[in-house]
Amino acid sequence: MRSLDGTLYCAAVDIGTLTVADVSYHHQQQVDCLNEHIPRIRHPDGRAGHQHAADRFASLSPQLYLQIVCQYNLVFSLLTRSLLYYVQRVPATLSRFRWRIDQKHRGSSVFDESFRALAPSFMQSYSIDSPQPMLRGANYQHFERFAFKDGPPTYLRDEYGIEVESGFDVRLVMSEDFSFVDSKQNLGVQIADLLASGLRRCLRAGFSRNEKISQLLGSLMVQAENNSPPLTLVTIANPVTAPPEVSRAVHQMQRACRPMVRRNRR
Repeated sequence: MRSLDGTLYCAAVDIGTLTVADVSYHHQQQVDCLNEHIPRIRHPDGRAGHQHAADRFASLSPQLYLQIVCQYNLVFSLLTRSLLYYVQRVPATLSRFRWRIDQKHRGSSVFDESFRALAPSFMQSYSIDSPQPMLRGANYQHFERFAFKDGPPTYLRDEYGIEVESGFDVRLVMSEDFSFVDSKQNLGVQIADLLASGLRRCLRAGFSRNEKISQLLGSLMVQAENNSPPLTLVTIANPVTAPPEVSRAVHQMQRACRPMVRRNRR
């Protein structure tokens, strides 16, 4: 991956610190938010579609809900950091986004349908609190086709009083080339599975040379804002102190990750 200038983005959660009640409470809060906005959707077909997606989302089990929260956080981290990273190094990378996700079941499932239908909405919600940083003077010409052609949508201003001066169509970024696949038939998903398995084992100090593995995994990651850990640590309840082995591994990844800003830019 390093030779191809590939990068690794991760989201992790310690389920041992959460109760079913914690997850269910957080889940219900998100369902309430989704339902709150449905009456503001003006087109009847759009309103009905969103209601169907919200109902499916509400039926997720606690385990699947926690997984989808991690995946939403993962996608937001990927979009936020990869745009800024690759526009400085390989701008043509931003001309196309191909999403391949391991399907839960053959055919459609509640999880797959919820992820596909609601991920863009969650990405937009996240971006309001944490806007996408753009680098002045960088070459964004390959990414321009994802920008709003007639300016950002006005409904955020009209319905919520939120002014948006610029941005890109995250729905187009995520839906243009998106599919759930059988991991047995997709090499990229297999690689992602191996990296996820290695990361999980590393955070549990499961390697005999765990510090070295932490550094190798970290060298594929990209520096996060304010030099926070390069993997997204998800929490949906009260923050807890990470076990010593997790802290050590994360610290090594943080030290080994790639700098966001390219040195000696011209």
